[in-house]
Amino acid sequence: FDDAALAACFASASLKAVVLELYGTGTAPSRRQHLVDALTVAKNNGVLVVATTQCRRGGVVMSTYAVGQALLDVGVVSSGD
Repeated sequence: FDDAALAACFASASLKAVVLELYGTGTAPSRRQHLVDALTVAKNNGVLVVATTQCRRGGVVMSTYAVGQALLDVGVVSSGD
């Protein structure tokens, strides 16, 4: 994904919510600080950011890895799946 395009979408005043389909237990690409920055902007704009997994089994436990913890720290919430 393109970081600049994603940041522009997340900064939109009309955006109300985002669902992130993440890896495994709820991790994102580890070298994408711009993603975390864009999610921070979205959260500061009142956007609900929810993380789900693309796996058929298991669920989102974002605190398992550092990247997931970083998402939790900026206010991303688990879908509970």
